[in-house]
Amino acid sequence: MPSFDELTEQLKLVSDKTRLTILALLKEKEMCVCDIVEILQTTQPNVSQH
Repeated sequence: MPSFDELTEQLKLVSDKTRLTILALLKEKEMCVCDIVEILQTTQPNVSQH
């Protein structure tokens, strides 16, 4: 069973709106960073960070 610290870290990973949106997009189909940048209207470094 994970500790509270481990669980907190895992939940932080999926608590970001941008990160969740990227995961939802990738669930539908394989995409390159440039496609995600265009859809989210954000920068490549921002998408790559997530």
